Amino acid sequence: MSDLDVVGGAFGTSAVLTELLTAAAELGAVADEILELAWRVQRAPSVADLDRDAVWAPASYLVVQARLASLAIGLPAAATGLAEVAVAVRASVAGYASADEAVAFAVAGLQDAFGLGVGLGIGAAPLPVGVIGALGADRADALAYDHPWLLDAGAGGVEGVLLGLLLTQPWSIPVAAVAGHHAGVSSPLGSEEDALATIAVAAGGIGVLRDGADVRARPAGTRTIPAPRTVGSLVGLDSDPEAGGRGRVRVVQVPRPGGGNAWIVDVPGTRAWSPVAGEDPSDLTTNVWLMAGRETATMRAVEDALTAAKVAGGGTDADPVLLAGHSQGGITAAALAASPTFRSRHRVTHVATTGAPVARFAVPASVQVLAMEHDRDPVPRLDGRPNPDRATWVTVRRDPAADVDGAAGTGRRSAAAHHERALYARTADLVDASTDPSLRAWRDSAAPFLGDDDRLRLDGEREPTDVVVREYTLHRR
Repeated sequence: MSDLDVVGGAFGTSAVLTELLTAAAELGAVADEILELAWRVQRAPSVADLDRDAVWAPASYLVVQARLASLAIGLPAAATGLAEVAVAVRASVAGYASADEAVAFAVAGLQDAFGLGVGLGIGAAPLPVGVIGALGADRADALAYDHPWLLDAGAGGVEGVLLGLLLTQPWSIPVAAVAGHHAGVSSPLGSEEDALATIAVAAGGIGVLRDGADVRARPAGTRTIPAPRTVGSLVGLDSDPEAGGRGRVRVVQVPRPGGGNAWIVDVPGTRAWSPVAGEDPSDLTTNVWLMAGRETATMRAVEDALTAAKVAGGGTDADPVLLAGHSQGGITAAALAASPTFRSRHRVTHVATTGAPVARFAVPASVQVLAMEHDRDPVPRLDGRPNPDRATWVTVRRDPAADVDGAAGTGRRSAAAHHERALYARTADLVDASTDPSLRAWRDSAAPFLGDDDRLRLDGEREPTDVVVREYTLHRR
């Protein structure tokens, strides 16, 4: 029995609600047709002709008249009943949506209040200190493990934190105003993204979180591997031991049986946590700007890598693209899929992420999303809201505590351990083995990327097709 919690997808709540609305519309259409039929029964010219024949077949005449009268009464009643059902279904769907919106509004208010408290506390301190600095990394890690709801409460309250700082440190108001102007926001407190962008621009004044430098994708080699066949093999691309000491973008060219190619773009996760932007752009600076909803230099470099690989492999604009990544790689994948400019140049059809906060990105419904998250992993909670529940977005959650305990041997309480790529590889294997209809639908939709062009050997067995992997290292200049 799988321990996966699957939300959304082709058989998720949103899909069911959509089907209910479709059914309501069809019921309404049938009701209209029945009313039209009732009108025709009452107005049919053949009814007058029956009166002339009543003397020749009185019994039949009476039967026909009785049935016509029954139809004249029954058809409008049936139409009314169907129309009432359609209205009731629409009202139920609207009520569910309203309740969902009310809950989201309440949660956002609590997050802002929580953030305000944090901001007031930090601003009132003699020296601003972070929670991790005050507790120590190990204690903060254990706290996040024992109380993951704290991240849910605080992650969506960045604007509250900023407001608390402004209230306790009046001198920071003009700084925030100038930073907000440079961040391109009308109000630093308008949204979490606007607040985070304002903070990032202000931090740039002291030499941290600066993303203005150019990032280049440099070719790092070409090789062949067996074609990916599973979600687990997609996740495994990022943990390949040949990555070396620097994060690499991997662009996998998958030939299609009928001609053309499909392209998998695997983006590396965070590799450096210093707030000072370094040569490797897979760092904290890129994380902050991605979560602020801004285009990053890394996003542009990933597109350069995909474009170069397409040119080398004879790709076209019509080829489907799957964007994948762990942690920051998943954030970048979602950000690129949400970019109309990127989609105008590349046909993005799928996104697959592990351990990434991607709920706030406006990925269109035309893109099939698979987001894998662990209950105690703090990273996917950093967006402060649940992922969309819709027909083309599947979220898989599980608590891998047993796997972590088994690996550690001591049952350690570590939220960071729940973010490890190797643990997400196990989750991906469970996704492959799952019979959940939404997961099966996603896997079926991803067939162009999962090596469905196997060769049939003489012994009747299928031999996986080799695919070309082009690797690019990212360099910030």
